[in-house]
Amino acid sequence: MKRVEPRKPRRRTTSKQKQRAERYQVMTDEAMADFTIEELREFLQADSLEVPVDPAFKERLRRKLWDLLQEQLRNRRGDA
Repeated sequence: MKRVEPRKPRRRTTSKQKQRAERYQVMTDEAMADFTIEELREFLQADSLEVPVDPAFKERLRRKLWDLLQEQLRNRRGDA
């Protein structure tokens, strides 16, 4: 028999969080307005190309992206 844990109550969204979400959406919309669908498709096509990648570069990029994601999460939580 599967054990079911009680759900954690959801936190209420504050007005500050709503404002931040709206600001991020506006920023995203503005950034996307600079690009056409064709340009986006062309950019994404590069993912299917077989291009040799330097493993050291790939690791540096992976670490940098991870650090950026963690920093963004801390900023959203207000831990910074």
